[in-house]
Amino acid sequence: MKTKISLIALFAFFLSCSPKYFNETQQGNMFIRNKKVYFQKEFNHPISFSSAEEGIKSFNTPNGGFQFKLENDKTLNGVMVNYHLNWQITNDKKFKITPIFKRPINASFEIEKTPGAYKVTVNNIWIATEPKGKQKNLTIESLVAKKDGCCFIKSKKNVKILELIDKNFSTIFLSRAAGGDLRF
Repeated sequence: MKTKISLIALFAFFLSCSPKYFNETQQGNMFIRNKKVYFQKEFNHPISFSSAEEGIKSFNTPNGGFQFKLENDKTLNGVMVNYHLNWQITNDKKFKITPIFKRPINASFEIEKTPGAYKVTVNNIWIATEPKGKQKNLTIESLVAKKDGCCFIKSKKNVKILELIDKNFSTIFLSRAAGGDLRF
């Protein structure tokens, strides 16, 4: 009896120690398709565009934030301009972010109403850099995808960066887009 329990406990331990599965084209809600990296997530509750706009704009800072354009009653488009992501969103003090990611990001986004839910897509993600006085834009693809652009780079740091971007976007569009803070 003790032997069986020990074997089960040992088996469970080995399962918990096994590495996480790596998907070359999807990490959480971050995808790579046609050499483009984007975030896409569906939230399972209704949305009001006016409250979404107001809530997301609460993330604006004097130097950056969100701008919106209502396309129709089902689609709200916008841009994220010079927005600083929260790299400590998971409270992982051991993780050191690459300096380039400490710069503000820019992106386009779309919020689409679906029956009883809404879908958010963030694409055209890029970071402005200023090497020696010249501005150069780095796309997210150049930082997290392989040279051919068909899949993500397989490294623990890259997977963690994608996870943190995913969590930032999920937090922004979940808590604010629904017109209230739903994190608590």
